[in-house]
Amino acid sequence: MMHRSSLLLLVASATSGVSALTLSKSCETGLLRIATDPANTCLGLTRLIPAVVQPNISIVSSVDRWLESTCLQPKCTNETLANLVSSFISACASDFSIPNPPSNATIAAIQSKAQAYYPGLRDIACLTDSGVNCVTQTLTNAQNLLGNPIALNNASTVIFSGLATGTFTANITCTNCTKAAYNIVQQDAPVLGSSRLVQTFAATCPASFKDGETPVSIVESAKPDASAGMLAVRRPSGALTAGMLLGVAALVVLL
Repeated sequence: MMHRSSLLLLVASATSGVSALTLSKSCETGLLRIATDPANTCLGLTRLIPAVVQPNISIVSSVDRWLESTCLQPKCTNETLANLVSSFISACASDFSIPNPPSNATIAAIQSKAQAYYPGLRDIACLTDSGVNCVTQTLTNAQNLLGNPIALNNASTVIFSGLATGTFTANITCTNCTKAAYNIVQQDAPVLGSSRLVQTFAATCPASFKDGETPVSIVESAKPDASAGMLAVRRPSGALTAGMLLGVAALVVLL
């Protein structure tokens, strides 16, 4: 765990659940309905369809367009997230080893996790460094370093292999982007901080990585809520504004 990038792990964990499955027709239909439902515009999921339809091509462009879209949308409400989780479970419970039919307690527990994790994950997914989305930047650097496209059908294998073998270097780990993501977890999203990755991340990077200062090139591009008309700009220090994965399936897999 000592030399892993949090942003790469987010993508690898999400795609491992998606690429390893042969989804049922009902689940595929349900996911498409969720992605195209106007009520879920806040997630911008239609931008991910090319990566799903062509799972052997690089996901970088699709992920970049998706994050560009969703980060400019108002933040999803708790009601939207609860309805999205309910729709997902209804369509895909069997595909993701969720008891079917699920109990009300199971549904409520997953809804609660989605609502708790979403703000912090969205803040991290919408970070930019000198105008480039941090997830896109990290994926591009990793792809260039590996010399192979990171596609939906190989992302988890390629990324976890690179992490395990120590292939990824300083331009992947301990960057401005990962420092800003670490700050979000530490300051504003403690619910995400229970992972072993976060607990050991400080030991991976130099002392300056955990000084709480946000690099001046970092901007939080997420639109904070439905009433906000301006993008939130990250300050070098201080409290962050209140608040990827790869689509609806990734969100539930990560939970």
